[in-house]
Amino acid sequence: MDADRSRKYTAVTIVALGSLLLVGVVGLFIILTTQPRVNTRPPDSEEGTAPATPTSLTPPARDEVVVTPTLEMAPTKADVETRSTQIIAPLLSFSERIATNDEHYYLFQAVADTPLLIKVETTFDMRLQMQIVDRGNNVLSDKELARGLHEIIFNPDFSGEYRIKLKAVEGQGEYTISMAFATKEGSQL
Repeated sequence: MDADRSRKYTAVTIVALGSLLLVGVVGLFIILTTQPRVNTRPPDSEEGTAPATPTSLTPPARDEVVVTPTLEMAPTKADVETRSTQIIAPLLSFSERIATNDEHYYLFQAVADTPLLIKVETTFDMRLQMQIVDRGNNVLSDKELARGLHEIIFNPDFSGEYRIKLKAVEGQGEYTISMAFATKEGSQL
């Protein structure tokens, strides 16, 4: 009798595990074959707020590994007319492609009298215009950057949100932008 009971429990266990395996395989198949849909329509908001950044969830090729950090941002009052707005902070860097007349924006928080070292490097034959603006869209720094490494010290008078605007004036290619804390003399900490 114990042998029959043991076989019965074994059969029930095998059926349960088989069912779980089948559900897992079907679920995995559905995940891999369906294209996720994302609402990229900007939320209803006040005039003058930043548009929503389009999001693409296209799966990468099977042999390609892609790591994409995501971040939700509240709308800013700055007049941002772009498809690319990133948040930058000390110890973060971005490598981006840019074409003539494209504009890329980087939001950051700064503390009064705490200098920041902003580095922009490009090896392509292009010219970038770099502006740093405050929340009221007042231009605090305006520089034209050619090929090479450029280090800009930004020491704000007031704490708050600032924005870096990079515009490709001529040419196209890749650039890297990074930020670090700096000393009052301008060297990196």
